[in-house]
This record gives sequence, structure tokens and C-alpha cells, in this order.
Amino acid sequence: MASFSNNTKSEIIGLDIKGKKCCLFSFLYGFLFCSQSENNSSYIKTTNAENGNLVLKLCDFLFKKKHIFYYKDGKISIDTRVLRYFTIAEYQKNLFKCEDCISYFLRGIFLASGSITDPEKSYLLELSFASQDKQMELKSFLNEIGFD
Repeated sequence: MASFSNNTKSEIIGLDIKGKKCCLFSFLYGFLFCSQSENNSSYIKTTNAENGNLVLKLCDFLFKKKHIFYYKDGKISIDTRVLRYFTIAEYQKNLFKCEDCISYFLRGIFLASGSITDPEKSYLLELSFASQDKQMELKSFLNEIGFD
């Protein structure tokens, strides 16, 4: 039996990804932000092949380049030039272009690193990070947009 958290992630994966390009970048960035390894290598980890396939599909669509992304053994290899493109400071300046971008960004973060309990049992949302720097960067960003 799938957990509430896994069911929630399946719903996110099943969402139509034919949104605005800025929102798709936001989603991808949220996923990459929480998935990149601690040493900033060109690999991101995912334990879910559906996540990997979704990220690869988005990368192919957004970057129009083949063979700079691939999924193997729970890792997605991404060209380091793409990873450098995604920093929160640059991202905020350049890519949060519409009111939906932040919700797409948060969906990507949850898909990559989140867990949630069934609200009928208790309320708990957890996010895991490869480094404390990533955690603090996201905390600062969330505070700026009104989350405590």
C-alpha cells in the first residue's frame, strides 16, 4: 500500500507539464535545488524512476539538447553548465516571471526531497537537503515570500 506522501508525489508527477516555460523552469529548479549532491557534482540523485523520467523530459523540452541528461542507477547526470544556471539569486531575478512560478518551484522541491503525513492523522511536512547551506538558502527565500 502506497503512503500518503508517495500518493501525493504521484499526483505531482501526473500533473500536466505543458505549462508556461517560466513555470516549468521553476519546477525543474526546485527539483534540482534539492537533488544535487553535497559536493555539487554533475549528478543528482533520485530513488524514483518516475522522477528521473519527468526531469529528463523537462530538460529535453526546456534546453532542446539531447544527451546532456541521462538516468542510470538512481542518478541523473546533468551537464554542469545547466546546474550553474540554477542558483536561487539568479533564478529569482530571471525566472520567477508569473504568479504560478513559486508554486511550481515548491512542487519540484517537494518531489525531490519532501515527505508529508496524511493530514487526517497529523500535520507534518519534511524536506531533506544535501547541505545546510541549501537548507538556509531555501529558508531565507521562504521568509522573503512570507513563510515563517
